[in-house]
Amino acid sequence: MNYTYRDLLQALQEMSSDELDLHVTIYDMQREVYHPLNYTGKCEGDDVLDADHPIMIINDPDENVSEPPSAIPGREFPDIRSCEIWMEFADGTTLTADDFLDMDKCIETQIRDNFGIFGGSKLVNFKWKELGI
Repeated sequence: MNYTYRDLLQALQEMSSDELDLHVTIYDMQREVYHPLNYTGKCEGDDVLDADHPIMIINDPDENVSEPPSAIPGREFPDIRSCEIWMEFADGTTLTADDFLDMDKCIETQIRDNFGIFGGSKLVNFKWKELGI
């Protein structure tokens, strides 16, 4: 399915106000990498698209005004992945949750910072796996 700008508008309208304030990020499933969106524009016309066709620009080496600091040339964009986390708490309660984890940072610290206490009970054990989406 080719996603239309109308489909994109509908998806944007379903986002929360907080989500709309986040940097736009594009995920390349085949390479499993994230790209920040630099800006939008219109095609000048070529053998693929007609002139004035709306486009979204990524990887523009001359543009870094709207990029998050991690996307500035010389810095690598964070390796954030969708993960499922199973957790066990001191009172015996278990919880399974999906979260985004930065593969370049300590996984345990991220999980403990996000879920360290649940219902007043301390996290005692966890397992995580990448969802691959």
